[in-house]
Amino acid sequence: MTPDALAAGLNAIDELVADERLEQLVELASTAIGHQDNGLASTPDLNRLRSMLSNALHEDGAKLSNRVRVGELLGSLGDPRIHSPEDAEYWVPVTLQSGAVLKVGRYPVSCLEFLQFVGNGSYDDESAWTSDSLGWKRLGRRSWSDLAAVVPHNLLVSNQPVVGINWYEAMAYAKTVQARLPTVHERLQIARGAEKRPYPWGDPFGHGNANTVEEVVGRPCAVGLFSNDKTPEGVMDLAGNVGEWLQDAVGDQCLIHPGSWKQPSMASWAKARSLEKPTYREDDLGFRLVRD
Repeated sequence: MTPDALAAGLNAIDELVADERLEQLVELASTAIGHQDNGLASTPDLNRLRSMLSNALHEDGAKLSNRVRVGELLGSLGDPRIHSPEDAEYWVPVTLQSGAVLKVGRYPVSCLEFLQFVGNGSYDDESAWTSDSLGWKRLGRRSWSDLAAVVPHNLLVSNQPVVGINWYEAMAYAKTVQARLPTVHERLQIARGAEKRPYPWGDPFGHGNANTVEEVVGRPCAVGLFSNDKTPEGVMDLAGNVGEWLQDAVGDQCLIHPGSWKQPSMASWAKARSLEKPTYREDDLGFRLVRD
């Protein structure tokens, strides 16, 4: 594909509607992914394609399966919505009941973030690990990277929440970027707000609001794809997509908010929680950062 062919394809898509537009976008993006080294990587039209894919995530009337595919392709092309914790855009300020303002990650930690944490050697920096987590790490147990090498590709898309993380690894990443995991009470306030909402958008749970088992996506999807799964401040994916490790420990177990792509809507309730060993991993479990 040449830059001129990409521009022509984008202009033709503008004339289509809903699923027809998404289907053409999917085809064009799939072709462009294989040609980024052929003069496309720095062209304005590739940025235009990324923008169109971002908008298509929330296309009115489009099939959910098409939007999920759009999200995956956007991840492969470089999702402009994904930032690092060093960027101001990464954070959403939320005022807690105490009056304190907490910086909250707009999305769960992405695969891109965690892959960079592993790839730049920070995962192996023992200064980021607690004594308990170092005890686990030094036993030579299988790390996230070991597991990532054998899982399906659709669990490792850069703009999807990272999954398969244990509590020790989540805590180490958070410390590395000068952040931490939210406590159970903080997360409850973030999701419910002053209005005491049962879900980030309010009530009832409804259909199409969050990536839970009822939506039959069958996998994590691009962060923010379910645009209703959002607080008024703009914190997204609190009810579904992936469960989240929390800072709190009870005995030898750690708290989780379980709402995810493979859990029913009851697990999405703001007050829902479960307990697991800190070494627990699952393909619907990730985490989110906060900063004081």
